[in-house]
Amino acid sequence: MKKIILTTILMMFIAGCIGKSTGTFYLTVSQVSADSDKYLNHEVRVVGDILEGTLSWIPKTLEFTLSDGESSLDVTYRGDLPVDIGEGKRVVVTGILDAKTHVTASQILVKCPTKYELKNLTS
Repeated sequence: MKKIILTTILMMFIAGCIGKSTGTFYLTVSQVSADSDKYLNHEVRVVGDILEGTLSWIPKTLEFTLSDGESSLDVTYRGDLPVDIGEGKRVVVTGILDAKTHVTASQILVKCPTKYELKNLTS
């Protein structure tokens, strides 16, 4: 009986650890801006929209301003141009907040909510 209880506790602990490391979690631009001292020099995952007129692509370097309508962060990403990136697009940026208003991104995920919406089948 002790063995079953210990095995169950161990399995719950492992499941909890896996859930924490693979859970989807991101902050808004305003959350990062309001608490920038807390996140400074740490990895953050931030969601926002690319502001119109701020997107700049020089081969292997992408720069833009990320906004949630209240606050903004400048983003620099070095690597291949992400597919479907564009001004006004919603993105999730993962990277290091290396200044209070700047993220050096290691990954950019372009969100595409309309791609997954159900179409009206009666039209």
